[in-house]
Formats: sequence, structure tokens, C-alpha cells
Amino acid sequence: MRLKKNVIMFFMVAYVFNNQLFDSWLNKKSDDILSKVDRETITTEEMIILVLKAQTNHFHHMDVDMKSGLKDVNAKIESVNNKLDDRFHY
Repeated sequence: MRLKKNVIMFFMVAYVFNNQLFDSWLNKKSDDILSKVDRETITTEEMIILVLKAQTNHFHHMDVDMKSGLKDVNAKIESVNNKLDDRFHY
């Protein structure tokens, strides 16, 4: 399967410049595709765009969860450091 040049270009733009531009494009394209799913057969390229949208949503949630987990780990490490400092009077 080949993606059209414009899809590949948006990957490059998102990587090089700003994810906001790519996210905006992906949101618009996926909304357009979803609006016609019940009325028309969608193309392979449109299916790929919907899969990409699902993946970006998944990655976003994983990123949020990971950052939250890292904050918890950092807080626990800081707590241990403080207890060690108090115990050994650093």
C-alpha cells in the first residue's frame, strides 16, 4: 500500500515543524472520513488515515499516563532523598 504524497508530506511537516499542524490536518481528515462512513465505501487510504488517528490518540494517552507516572516516581525519589538528608544531616 502506498500513501499519497500529501500524507507523506504531512508526516514530514509534523516531524520537522510542529505537531499542531499535523494534528489539525489529521482531525479534519478523520472527521471528514467518519462523516461519510455510513453513506459510502471508504478507500484504503482513508482507512489508513483512521488507523493513524486511532494510533495518535493512543500515543497521546500513553504519553499523559507516562508523564503522570514519572511525576509520582520523582516525588517518591525526592521523599527518599529528603529522608536520607535528614537522617545523615547533609
